[in-house]
Amino acid sequence: MFYEIALEKPLEKVIEAFKKAVEEENFSILHHYHFSEALAKRNCPIDGELYIYDICSPKYAQSVLKKCVKLGCMIPCRMSIYSDGDKTYVYSLKPAAILDMLKANAPSLAEELKDIILEVDKIVANIFSRIEKIA
Repeated sequence: MFYEIALEKPLEKVIEAFKKAVEEENFSILHHYHFSEALAKRNCPIDGELYIYDICSPKYAQSVLKKCVKLGCMIPCRMSIYSDGDKTYVYSLKPAAILDMLKANAPSLAEELKDIILEVDKIVANIFSRIEKIA
């Protein structure tokens, strides 16, 4: 259900590798949040540092939204980078998990979007592989 890696690398190095990997896969970072900081400002601190990134390829987003604008609530791809001080972790929901949800609830839409979703899933997997190589 998730892509995840744990690296014994500093947070900054993993974020740098992440940004490079996203760019190498022709995706863009739309937004990022220093989420642990935002929570702390609201008196709800968590342990460690957590950053959340929204990444996207306009080409794939357009293809999905042309078929079903409701899926706008499931894009862009969201990835998180968390450091507990010893290790840095990168997580993402597998886009293929969205396909599984669609198969169970909207089989004809799942069939229409299958190729696009699986292609995006492969790209996200490639991003994770690149992060491990670069970091």
